[in-house]
Amino acid sequence: MLHAQDQHAKKKLSRRLNDFIQENRMIVIIIAIVLLLVPIGYFIYQQIANKINSDAGMSLFELEEKYRKMEAETDAEKKKAVLSEVVALSDSVIASYQGTHAGQRALEIRLTINRAKIALPDTQNKNDIVKSVLADAVRIASGPSGNIMTPKYQMFAASFIENIPGLAESDASGAITVKFEDILPLVPDTFSIVMGKKAESFTDLSYGFYAYCAQNNVHSIYILEALFNAGRLAEARGDLSQAIAYYEQLERDYANNNWTNLAINRRIALQPEEKKE
Repeated sequence: MLHAQDQHAKKKLSRRLNDFIQENRMIVIIIAIVLLLVPIGYFIYQQIANKINSDAGMSLFELEEKYRKMEAETDAEKKKAVLSEVVALSDSVIASYQGTHAGQRALEIRLTINRAKIALPDTQNKNDIVKSVLADAVRIASGPSGNIMTPKYQMFAASFIENIPGLAESDASGAITVKFEDILPLVPDTFSIVMGKKAESFTDLSYGFYAYCAQNNVHSIYILEALFNAGRLAEARGDLSQAIAYYEQLERDYANNNWTNLAINRRIALQPEEKKE
């Protein structure tokens, strides 16, 4: 008796399920297609990602080889020829693999080449090169926080911006005439908004990079230098209380190193009453 009832219940459930499928045939078909396509789509995505990473790796390897060849070349004409190849390949890798390690490294190579060009007396269009160096540095500095190149180029951009007036003064050709207004559009608000206000000088903008690096890279090897320089430029901006706060953070969190010793000396200079104690 129980067996018969069980069989009847199973048949009844089967009929209900069949009726549901018939009544909702399109929905069932769509769900089945989705369930089939999701793993296929993921597989295709993985294959494409692997192909991009492989191609990026090969392109970066070729770029690194040419870059090393260029640095080792002693013949001026040959060096110039290889340099042209390196620049062209750097541009290609940057355009093709934005946001990847290969793209970031290509930016670094192009930046390094252009940075060296600024010091050469016969370089043309130095203003454009100065802006190109900064633009590439900002792109790297805006990368993911876990990438060691990100804080490195936040620091580079800060130092480079601070020294742009000095570049103009030391350039014998007089070709560097970059003004603050020329570079401000190259820098996103992430770095150019300082204490809630848009930067108004090279010092402000440099401070913005140092301060951002100090606040967002507490585990980076650059944190000590970032804190000290943020304090130094806070002083230059006349914000002595903020400068002292940076110096005290170095004393409190990072004792017994050269940057902290420098910070202690600056804090004492700003708080002479403590020196007397």
